[in-house]
Amino acid sequence: MQAQAQALAAIAAAVASLAAMPAAASTATAAMSDFRVELVDLDPADGIVPSLTFQDVQGGSFIAAESGAPGHVLTDTHQGGTPLGAGSSSSARGAASARASFAGDPRAPGAGATAVATAATGAAGQYGASTVQLGDGAIYAPFTLSAETRLVITADASASALSTFADPHADTWASVFLKLTDATGTGSVSTDTASAEQFAMIGDTPTPTIDDRRMAITFENLTGTDLGGIFYGSVDAYAADLAPVAVPEPGGLPLVACGLGLLAWRLRRRAR
Repeated sequence: MQAQAQALAAIAAAVASLAAMPAAASTATAAMSDFRVELVDLDPADGIVPSLTFQDVQGGSFIAAESGAPGHVLTDTHQGGTPLGAGSSSSARGAASARASFAGDPRAPGAGATAVATAATGAAGQYGASTVQLGDGAIYAPFTLSAETRLVITADASASALSTFADPHADTWASVFLKLTDATGTGSVSTDTASAEQFAMIGDTPTPTIDDRRMAITFENLTGTDLGGIFYGSVDAYAADLAPVAVPEPGGLPLVACGLGLLAWRLRRRAR
């Protein structure tokens, strides 16, 4: 209950920030609290101690924030030394801002880890975007799980999106995505997602779209030897109204459409 309260508090703070913005504004918050990675011994009599080893092959967790007008490169990033590594990133340009952070160790006994991504904008033509990629530098992290062991990943997740732009170009969304699969990426898959999205203003009194849930994914090694798998995890937020203030040149249309530079927000397409 305390973890859910923390996640809801993060969303409430983001929604409240609209009070300090112009009448037209967007804000998105994706939060994950009580994030835990736990092991269950499926055969205590075999004498094998349950173990989970992540392969650090891409430089660790990727935590980034970006804001401003479309077309510029990533403004601020943090790359942790290991998968599930803690860190933070923030960006503020004009009327747009973004922040991403990950704290705690989900594999240590205790309260679990916390990840938050927020994004906001108060002006047409500007956006905020943030991501916490919990894998190893590029969303995913290969791992090795000991024999006769179940891997269980849980979290209290919340996603909230609110847009007060009465403009069809407005798009505000937030998501939390978790996935476990075998080393080939084609076998047994366990996924869970919390997501929220708004486009143009809905009704005279805008109300945030909110998705709160307890997430849980599992991966089992029922063999007598170590088994490889892949973990995917991301927490993302995006808030924008990218209506062009003037008719763009044809060559500039792809730039406006992408807008997020290096990140490209491929996460959203992958989740679908």
